Amino acid sequence: MDLFHFNAAVDFGRVLIESGDLDPVYIAIAGADLPLRQRKRLVLAYSCLYNLPLAGAMSEQAGDSFWHMLLRAAASSEYPRGTERRHWRGAAAIESAGDLASRHKLPEAIVDDWFQGSLVGLRPTFQEVQRRVRDYTGFGPWIAFKVADLGERVLEVPVDFKDCVMGLYRDPAQGAALLLLGTPDHTLLSNTLGAETVLQALLTAPSLRNLVPRPGTRKLNVQEAETILCKYKSHYKEHYPIGKDAYEVKHALEHTKFPSKTGHKLRRALNAGINWGLLEEYQA
Repeated sequence: MDLFHFNAAVDFGRVLIESGDLDPVYIAIAGADLPLRQRKRLVLAYSCLYNLPLAGAMSEQAGDSFWHMLLRAAASSEYPRGTERRHWRGAAAIESAGDLASRHKLPEAIVDDWFQGSLVGLRPTFQEVQRRVRDYTGFGPWIAFKVADLGERVLEVPVDFKDCVMGLYRDPAQGAALLLLGTPDHTLLSNTLGAETVLQALLTAPSLRNLVPRPGTRKLNVQEAETILCKYKSHYKEHYPIGKDAYEVKHALEHTKFPSKTGHKLRRALNAGINWGLLEEYQA
């Protein structure tokens, strides 16, 4: 283990968790006091567009009105995408939105299908959720991972992540290589064992092992370790100052072209849930 990078990543991760900058979107959604059916529509819209204010506005639409708005968003550059879903546009987005709309009349039924069985007391595994999500056009392995994470964090679906393998994704693998070998060249990791070794070391680090991600009541898990590794790798490359996500989500909610009552609720929840004072200490 490269102790310089490992210790730096642990300190970095602690600040992300304590400030709320780890997953500010989750804090906003969970704290907005939305009906479950609407939260499901929000998760569906967000998984397509990765733009919180637009997803919030879209979640206010039900049935055919939701599908019409999603199809318009797929076909038009006037509807923004987050960087993570920048390829969900043009013909690919139209095909994806059309596939979603053709499966179920009610958009929230898509989310029920993703977490099939879990909403009646059964606990799906990560691999089961990923398989169902990837059955839909335009949903690859990374967004399937985020859907499972969103379900567990903001829909309170008890997804079991024990069968989630870290080495599946490039960015956390690069972060793992940085902590283990001192270089972000993940091709030097001979197999997923190296990434898993780093993950377990992070989760058991004394200053992290008793922290609770917000929102939530459990201790840190593979999802949070994945985010810490991704963001630390970007931080190392000077692309991610602490607070970047929180301030960007705040700015998006304050300056959106798609204002809505839900967007206002999301903004209030974000403002209340983020430790802005802690972030300002690191911005100074």
